Amino acid sequence: MGWSKSTETRTEIDEVTGLEYPVTVSKYVFGVELLGAALGVSGGLFGLSFAFCKPARPGNRSGAEISMI
Repeated sequence: MGWSKSTETRTEIDEVTGLEYPVTVSKYVFGVELLGAALGVSGGLFGLSFAFCKPARPGNRSGAEISMI
């Protein structure tokens, strides 16, 4: 786990000589900053949703209270 990377280095073994050598492969690996950004955006949108909710009026009754009358 760490920062995002666009390449990945892995070790392979030569079939003839048996020696190990590094191979760099072009591959995108997600990191923790992408997770943090996604959580930040979702938390911001969640907080922003409270700014647009309708406040409950004291004169309104729920459906359960009306049916009991």
